[in-house]
Amino acid sequence: NKFELFWVEHHAILDGWSLASLMTQISNEYMALKNDQVNDVTIPEGTYRSFIKQEQLAVASDEQRAFWQSYVADAEFTRISRVDKKHESCRPIVSEMIPTELFYQLNQLAKQMEVPFKTLFLTAYMKVISLFSGKTDVMAGVSGHCRPDILDSNHLLGLYVTTLPLVMSMKTKCWEDLIKECFHQEQKIWAHR
Repeated sequence: NKFELFWVEHHAILDGWSLASLMTQISNEYMALKNDQVNDVTIPEGTYRSFIKQEQLAVASDEQRAFWQSYVADAEFTRISRVDKKHESCRPIVSEMIPTELFYQLNQLAKQMEVPFKTLFLTAYMKVISLFSGKTDVMAGVSGHCRPDILDSNHLLGLYVTTLPLVMSMKTKCWEDLIKECFHQEQKIWAHR
């Protein structure tokens, strides 16, 4: 009463969302066949081909080019100095779970500020980059998806991952201001993904 599936694919073929979706579809189809049932497979209206066409149009767009040139015009690539491995700041990686109470408090803060939970962590990440680089204006790559904004895009299979530059000023702002600024920058670049 078990089956084994051996799957091999290049990482540039499917993103994590697509792979999970495909495995779910295969498992559902197998279980339906095993139980002499018909599995209703959702065939998305969108296609990877239309996504590629959309990307090509964006690359050729003067408006997109102008936005990105303007967005990064004054930004410097943020470099973090290498640290001697014998330096006290080089400690073994420690993996810790966020205590439940702190997790709850952060979640409440995100709701109160009306920002996604991840924005709190992205803001902290940008602050760490600022501290380690010694710069108050920082730029980092933010990974995300670039699935088309269509109703059934969650059923599309392919590689829909992108990395966008996020530019932030960390000049003497309180955490609340930094979080708001980070969310503002996320929204600004997301519209041009």
